[in-house]
Amino acid sequence: PNVLINNAGIVNTDTWGHFDIDSVRNLLDTNLLGTILGINAIVKHWTEHTYTGEKRIINVSSLAAIEPFRTLGAYSATKAGVSMVTKQASRELAPNIFVGEICPGRIDNTEMGNFVDTQKSNLTGQTYDDVVKAQMDRIPMLRYGTLSEIYSAVQFLIQAPMFATGCSIRISGGQ
Repeated sequence: PNVLINNAGIVNTDTWGHFDIDSVRNLLDTNLLGTILGINAIVKHWTEHTYTGEKRIINVSSLAAIEPFRTLGAYSATKAGVSMVTKQASRELAPNIFVGEICPGRIDNTEMGNFVDTQKSNLTGQTYDDVVKAQMDRIPMLRYGTLSEIYSAVQFLIQAPMFATGCSIRISGGQ
């Protein structure tokens, strides 16, 4: 199939009352506007050219789009926007283009996840290891996810039935 995977994303851990407008704009531009423009560009390309096979768009949102997390207010809002874009695009582009999303929770050994844990450590005064343990204790699987689990979810959506368009897969260890 012909596939677009929208996986661009940045995080900001500013708290309410301390948001920097340029940082929030950067979040919106990267996480939300980037997703919208990526979809727009590929749909335009696909309609101007003849392709055989299925066309699929996979967006990467976040568990933070569904569940609130301390210090991720603006980030959560942008990822909730990505989830709504997924739903909207799936309705407007069906039956010719499949649109789905994954909503990962905390993934081990990623720059973004390590940054968030470090920021939480700085904010709370807890050690980094204590923050990680507290995070893992809230995850029923008692661990962070892996990049290979994210890859498997994306592969699943690439092969999912077209009738599953609009679906969202939560990859969060039960959280």
